[in-house]
Amino acid sequence: LEFLSAVILSRDAEGELRRLNPFLSKADVAEIIQLTLTFMLRVNRIRLIDRSRAITQNIRKSLTTTYAPGNVMVSLERRMELATILSRRAAQLASTLTSERYCMGHKVARKAKKSEFDPRFVIFEYLFNILLRKKQVEILNDF
Repeated sequence: LEFLSAVILSRDAEGELRRLNPFLSKADVAEIIQLTLTFMLRVNRIRLIDRSRAITQNIRKSLTTTYAPGNVMVSLERRMELATILSRRAAQLASTLTSERYCMGHKVARKAKKSEFDPRFVIFEYLFNILLRKKQVEILNDF
């Protein structure tokens, strides 16, 4: 996968893959690149789901700690502190669940219902296990 990432990022992906296997057709090369990027997009989405699940588990733990039946030993001050933590985690979960993928296409592509994206961004998100925010994509597009 590292090799394919490097090939996709190169200026001559087709040439590099054909040097590796001269029997690849142009369609084969395109399919290899497409499947690699599709795999990365799916892994990125699964990682986002895992992050959401972890936040949800933390929220559940906070709820059970704060509002467990018969848990009268927790002071009001501690309950307020736990409620603040719970509120932050809920906001974090909402942000994670509603996060948009800004590396996917431009406004024109979205209106045409096409999926266009910059493979460099997909690879970057995959390698660093992040989701690029709007401002980050804008900054990178300026270069």
